[in-house]
Amino acid sequence: MDKLNFSHFNVRSLCSNFVAFRDFVVDGQFDIFGLSETWLSEKIASSSLTIPDYNIIRSDRIGRGGGTAFYIKKCYKFQNLELPASESGLEQLWISIKINGKNICFGTLYRPPNVNLLGCLTDLENSISTFLPSYDMLVFGSDFNVDLLTNNNSKIVLMNFFEKYGLHQTVKVPTRITNSNSSLIDIIVTSCSDMITDTETLLMDDISDHCLVTCKVNVQRKTAGVRFSTFRDYKNFNLVEFDHDMYNMDFDKIFVLHEVDDIVNHFTKLVTYLFDKHAPYKKVRFTKPPAPWITTNIKFMMRLRNKALTKFKKHKTEAAWQDYKQLRNLVTSI
Repeated sequence: MDKLNFSHFNVRSLCSNFVAFRDFVVDGQFDIFGLSETWLSEKIASSSLTIPDYNIIRSDRIGRGGGTAFYIKKCYKFQNLELPASESGLEQLWISIKINGKNICFGTLYRPPNVNLLGCLTDLENSISTFLPSYDMLVFGSDFNVDLLTNNNSKIVLMNFFEKYGLHQTVKVPTRITNSNSSLIDIIVTSCSDMITDTETLLMDDISDHCLVTCKVNVQRKTAGVRFSTFRDYKNFNLVEFDHDMYNMDFDKIFVLHEVDDIVNHFTKLVTYLFDKHAPYKKVRFTKPPAPWITTNIKFMMRLRNKALTKFKKHKTEAAWQDYKQLRNLVTSI
């Protein structure tokens, strides 16, 4: 498989039009289908919401309304990613799938309109700061109840947040259309815009007043080109032996030569012989792509971050969590 279909849909009560929704999913052969506003509760069994050849996972709101869920084709092995309890009211559900050597993190999110946006973005920051360093790609569908067709403060805050983490919003047309107005509130966001194609919105009037947003994720396996690098190998370099051989080299000949080119050539020949003997050239084959952005300082900060996480797991204190969170966010930003 070269492309994987990912969709998000604010279903506004999964039970109300489940038969129509089930038939739509089966006919469309969707791979991963994220839902928001499922309006499910613990009284509704998942067995009553099954779709042939799909697994369902869900996260119901405690109380009326809300809720998120995923339908994932059974041919994909996935992992349900656990998150700390939300303090803001942001509803989010995340899974990971490894396909064709790519480790991809998918999310489905919903922000109730009466919940503070900044608080939700803080919770989202905690999630993506954890996921971005650990996965090759992050994709999530959401309804933040922020209209991206208007230039209000909420839109500016949300788009600045995406820019901060190098995230790209791919939906460009209205996703909720009424007799009086149209708005773009259902979105697909990714960390790798070059791997997202065919973003579409589909009217779903018989199920919900929200449009379905869908895209294709390029999961084609890419074989890294083989690279060769040649360098001097100092692994077995012995400074004492090097000094001894250098002391016994015939440097005196330099003083009997008259032409500058001859002097330089003789000196170069002697030094090259020394290094060829004590630090010979080595040719190494590389298959992994280079990662020049992972500098020595970043590696050092990663070690500090990992130590802070180990400390938090051991002591489980709020101070340890804040130390780890600060280092984690700093490493991700850098």
